[in-house]
Amino acid sequence: MLVLAAAPRALADADPPSDVLLASDYYLPYQPTTAPAFARALRTALARTKRAGLHLKVAIVSTPADLGAVPAYLGQPQKYADFLNKELPGIGRKPLLVVQPFGFGGDDLVGAENALQGLGVDTGHGSNGLVATAVVAIQRIAKATGHPIEPVAVPKLTGGGAPRSSSGGTSPLLYVIPVTLVLVALMVATLRARRART
Repeated sequence: MLVLAAAPRALADADPPSDVLLASDYYLPYQPTTAPAFARALRTALARTKRAGLHLKVAIVSTPADLGAVPAYLGQPQKYADFLNKELPGIGRKPLLVVQPFGFGGDDLVGAENALQGLGVDTGHGSNGLVATAVVAIQRIAKATGHPIEPVAVPKLTGGGAPRSSSGGTSPLLYVIPVTLVLVALMVATLRARRART
């Protein structure tokens, strides 16, 4: 569910998307890079949406590197959407969609508050998965706001996928748990080594 709310203005130009979106309608993750076919699908979806009367901006954020000086917004897509739209004063406020591995955020998407309900974010295919999710989300938003577009084909994703959340994102625990297990394993190995020496 997209919650359209306001947030206090933060530091200007603190994040790469706020610079890129001044001249472009989309921001792609810095790493891993997006395959050309997926970038084309995104551009096609945005172009059709714009022709239909909805000028949508999309920021796809994958890692802290995409957020520059405000990495704390990773895992908080709605708060980041509120922040980002206020970072674009030169072009005025426009409908904005944020896609992160953890879910969606939106601003100025009147009529699309529930458009993404039940849509999970593909977290198992890197940036390509996030972009593929964005293409589907754009089409849902266009339809919900009264600007339906011709369907845009999403390239086939290859390789394994991570669990998807029906609420619109993957739990941060999926990223934290593996790191915790590695640390525990290292502690156990260290204790065993000390006991072996005594």
